[in-house]
Amino acid sequence: MTKTSRRDFIQKSMAMGAGIGLGGEVLGAPFSIGTGKSNDKIRVGFIGVGNRGTGLMHNFMDNEDVEVAALCDVYEPYLRRNVDLMHAETKKRIYVPDLSRKLSKNVKYYTDFRKLLEQKDIDAVCIATPDHWHAIQTIQAIEAGKDVYVEKPLTIT
Repeated sequence: MTKTSRRDFIQKSMAMGAGIGLGGEVLGAPFSIGTGKSNDKIRVGFIGVGNRGTGLMHNFMDNEDVEVAALCDVYEPYLRRNVDLMHAETKKRIYVPDLSRKLSKNVKYYTDFRKLLEQKDIDAVCIATPDHWHAIQTIQAIEAGKDVYVEKPLTIT
C-alpha cells in the first residue's frame, strides 16, 4: 500500500471538485474534441500589440483554431507591424517585438479599442495594454459580449 502525501491528496481533491463543479463540460470534453466544423475558428481581437501583446498574439496564432481578426494600438508602428515607422532614438530606448510575422489580409486595424469592440464578428479579445487601461477595457469588452483574456493586474487601485 502506497502512502498518499497531503499535497497529493489536496491536488487530487481540488481536481475532482473542479470536475464535479463544471459537470459534463469537463468530463465530456475529450469526447467532443474535433466535432466542430473546420471553419469554426475563434476570431480574436488584440488590444495593445506592443511587446507583451505581440508575444501573446504569436502564442494565439500558433493555435490553428484561432484567427486574428483585428488589432488595436495607439502607436502606429506597432499597429501597422512596421519597425521602419519608428523613430531611430525610440528603437534604441525600447525593446522592439518581432513584428515580421504575417497576418491575414482581412485583419482590421483600430486606434480606438471601442471601435474594435463594436465589431460583431469578434468572439474574444486579448488585452495587453498598460495596467491602468485593463479594468475599463475588460468591462467594456464583457459588456460587448466578448470573451476576454487579460493579465494581472486588473486594476491599479
